[in-house]
Amino acid sequence: MSTRSNIGYINDEGKIRAAYCHYDGYVAYNGRVLLEHYTDAAKVKELVELGDMSILAPKVHPTPDSGHSFENNEDGVTIFYGRDRGENNVAPVTHDVISDWIGDKDSWVEYYYLFLPELGTWMVYSVHNKRWKQVTEELIKQEA
Repeated sequence: MSTRSNIGYINDEGKIRAAYCHYDGYVAYNGRVLLEHYTDAAKVKELVELGDMSILAPKVHPTPDSGHSFENNEDGVTIFYGRDRGENNVAPVTHDVISDWIGDKDSWVEYYYLFLPELGTWMVYSVHNKRWKQVTEELIKQEA
């Protein structure tokens, strides 16, 4: 079973660029990976711009000549549907406003992660409690 999420950032035009992530979207995994490995705006953009993901991992790019693919993935490397599986129609999506992004009731997405570049922080929105919270606060609460 998967816990679906969306990972996004606010671009230079003030719009949200986001990509889908199929597995481990809960804060204890995706939230922690984003907080520990994706705190630089350029790296966040690089992650999202590669499009929809199967699973998020600490690294965006595999080691050269590693043979990384969807079926033969390198440990610790994010698996993308386009780059690693050759799928089409998996590009990131641009949303004008947050309500458009989180408003799709048919998406099955449970968690929305938004990187705020001016603050260098991650926020998370859960469809269960319908509130935005800082990922750091959610992790501290879960570990208490």
